[in-house]
Amino acid sequence: MNSPLRSVSHVILFSPLLAISLLASRSTLADETVNAVPARHLTGTIGFDYTKDTSVPGQEISQQDIPIGLIFETENCVFEVNIPYIQRTAPSGKVAKSHHHESRKDAATVSPLVTNAGLGDVTTSLRYTLLNEKDAPLSLFVKGEVKLATAEIAKGLGTGVNDYFGELRASKTLGDFTGSASIGYAIMGSPGEVKINDVKKFLYFNNIYFGSVGGSYQFTESLHADLNLDMGQATETGGSQQRDLSAAMEFKFSPTQSIRMQVLKSIAPGISSWGASAYLSTAL
Repeated sequence: MNSPLRSVSHVILFSPLLAISLLASRSTLADETVNAVPARHLTGTIGFDYTKDTSVPGQEISQQDIPIGLIFETENCVFEVNIPYIQRTAPSGKVAKSHHHESRKDAATVSPLVTNAGLGDVTTSLRYTLLNEKDAPLSLFVKGEVKLATAEIAKGLGTGVNDYFGELRASKTLGDFTGSASIGYAIMGSPGEVKINDVKKFLYFNNIYFGSVGGSYQFTESLHADLNLDMGQATETGGSQQRDLSAAMEFKFSPTQSIRMQVLKSIAPGISSWGASAYLSTAL
């Protein structure tokens, strides 16, 4: 007899495939109804994100996220809200992996694996274009982000406190290739002494610097791919630094509908984790 969690997992896995087929069936009409996307518009997204961490034998972590997002864009600003539903199996006492939080290897302590599901930490962000003129030497963007403590820390679905991020990104386009780099600073909230799955923990997170380098190539008007390296200092004393290498591809069915697929692998010493995700977006 299948468990409810396994049934949910099957629905999650096949939902993107169903959505792709529906979008593909509509793409034949896209050429007849193509209109330029207005500068001010609203986009909805839904995705599936899977990560697996096998750094500690017998203490493996697997996590599945279903993020639902809204993106409001104007000529110079992009406002985004992301609401994730999390399903994870992990050693008791561990917190769900999230933005710039890398798991710390505990001492040789074997903890029972537990499965929990529920609302994750909601994130909101605002990006503002500082420079994006055609004759400018490069493009500059500044971004602020807040991770809200909406997840239940007792189940390990979140940290139980807010985090704050600020980032400056620069990019330069040469023909079909665009290179980019960013640097940012994160103020991490620390919950202190908590109970996660009935395991008493003391969580203190360091404020960190983070950044990225990458490139994107536009193969056709509808298809582009990118490669990125995300880096960050360790959020916990004795923890691992973030070193995530990702490759992604995005295909536009029409000016208002697209799918983005990504694979990710940690290259940080001592960390063995990988992930895969797919996101569908459509104008609302």
